[in-house]
Amino acid sequence: STKALIDSGSTGLVINKSYIEEHRLEQLPLPKPIKLFNANESANAIGHMTHYIKLQMQVNTHLETRQFHVTELSSTDNFLSFNWLKDHN
Repeated sequence: STKALIDSGSTGLVINKSYIEEHRLEQLPLPKPIKLFNANESANAIGHMTHYIKLQMQVNTHLETRQFHVTELSSTDNFLSFNWLKDHN
């Protein structure tokens, strides 16, 4: 179980690499790396996201499996994009 931060600037679902490693979740390679940008549109020091995981999410009684891109986050274990919120509101 984890808490998520809804990020209106995020374009996808992302999860912290340290959370993945701590919980020994299987990472799958992306077909093509995704360039990573910070909130201020500068290039992120990590450079590119290269892996993803499939995660089952439950919010109250709603259950779904989603793809999360793996990266390094400093403030939370994962971000949910505004688009995800819009789809579920």
